[in-house]
Amino acid sequence: MFQHWLTRALACVLSLFLLASCASGDQQSQPKTTPVAAHPRSCVENFSPETDYFPAKSTVNFAKNFTLEYHNNYKVLRTLNPAGDGAADNGSAYVLVQCGTPPPKLEGPLAKAQVIDIPIRSLAALSTTFVAALALIDEVPALTGFSGLEYLTTPAAQKLADDGKIANIGTNGQVSVEEVVSLQPDVLLSDGNGASPGEIEKIAGAGVKVVLDTDWLEQSPLGRAEWVKFISTFFNKEAQANGRFDQIASRYSSLATQAQQTSSRPTVFTNTVFQGVWYMPGGNSYPAHLIKDAGGDYLWSDTPETGSLNLGLEAVMAKAQTAQTWLNAGITWKTTADALAEEPRYEAFQALQKGNVWNFGKKVNATGGDDFQATGAVRPDLVLADLVKILHPELVPAHELIWYQQVSVG
Repeated sequence: MFQHWLTRALACVLSLFLLASCASGDQQSQPKTTPVAAHPRSCVENFSPETDYFPAKSTVNFAKNFTLEYHNNYKVLRTLNPAGDGAADNGSAYVLVQCGTPPPKLEGPLAKAQVIDIPIRSLAALSTTFVAALALIDEVPALTGFSGLEYLTTPAAQKLADDGKIANIGTNGQVSVEEVVSLQPDVLLSDGNGASPGEIEKIAGAGVKVVLDTDWLEQSPLGRAEWVKFISTFFNKEAQANGRFDQIASRYSSLATQAQQTSSRPTVFTNTVFQGVWYMPGGNSYPAHLIKDAGGDYLWSDTPETGSLNLGLEAVMAKAQTAQTWLNAGITWKTTADALAEEPRYEAFQALQKGNVWNFGKKVNATGGDDFQATGAVRPDLVLADLVKILHPELVPAHELIWYQQVSVG
């Protein structure tokens, strides 16, 4: 994780050499590129407007809810609005300026954009998925604040929290404005749900840069994972993010191709009834995509919704009573007796009768931290491997289940 620290000083020396060469070289040549070191911050000392300070760039291929464009000394990052209609909200535009270089003039679509010097040295986060993404690019040490330390499941972050190096900036879904402001992170990364609009307004008003990361809105598993590129731009770690994501995408695609070639497609339904409502994922939702890619026949795949359908138990029973596989069942269930204790009518499902009920509670810590929701979001290749192991075990004989576990009969 820390192997690259020593080379950053060398990168800085190389930077200055290249800049000096630029001043004395052929003015008609192509723009030169200068590597920029990441955390701890390395800033440009002799700015040249002709120099491209970001030789490593990312392209967005799967994610639908953010865009990224590069200029010589700054990047424009936009979080698109939750409506998903492709329009950008000016309030969610970020101009990331290489430190030591001048920011661009903010006008037109960028008139309300936030300007953030990069690479950042610290950030606070409101979602465990952000922490898992930081681990992919070896930037967990930059995490100085998190809301709900007990829910951390990323080992490097847990260690830092145990050592008192990550401040607890919230509890029970509420953020402490005072804690965030006193911490003064370079960026507060929010998912739009972990703090109220009033809290965010107060934090931003105190000078903390608040960045909206809506990875959870993505319906494609690879689209959700690609948000590691979003986070990497704040550290100039695109090269590492690209490499990790390309590996994940390659593994995911290869496994999905294998699963599509199977002759059998087990019928699948998901979730449980909650306070009288069964929230069944729509046919274009994130879980539906995973089931399809794993070679399953999701019984609600013909519905157009990207969110959940609000169904009654009777409606689910009418369609799924004879289904072969029940996924994403009660996370605390150890046996089918636990399921029946919650709802005796579950006994009618043949999947429960035959013991083919699965939940993703294998890696939940003692305080309720759920690693499936954290690491699983950035490693869809491993989630898919778990699902293929359940639906088509012959395709991945050596794979050991990571998050999923079978609910025992009894």
